Amino acid sequence: MPTRNLSNLFAGWEGELKLLIDTGPTQDEFWSYWAEREAAVEQLITPELEPQFETELERLFAIAEAHGYLRPTVVHPALGPVMADPVGMPDVSS
Repeated sequence: MPTRNLSNLFAGWEGELKLLIDTGPTQDEFWSYWAEREAAVEQLITPELEPQFETELERLFAIAEAHGYLRPTVVHPALGPVMADPVGMPDVSS
């Protein structure tokens, strides 16, 4: 996938993300949406595009976090707090 197409893909995802945030989804709804999009994009990433993918993903995480959608974390007995797979995480917003 050419870099330009990846940029376009993330620009589209950012637009969707902003529209979704405007609807006020629950944490479960938000992270379910996120997991679907991230999984779809990950299938298209080649090793050469990995750095750009990570940079763009962090940018979208920053947008989400600015609106109160913090990345779910779990406590692993050996590792301490680690990022969790958002799919299936409980709604902790209430």
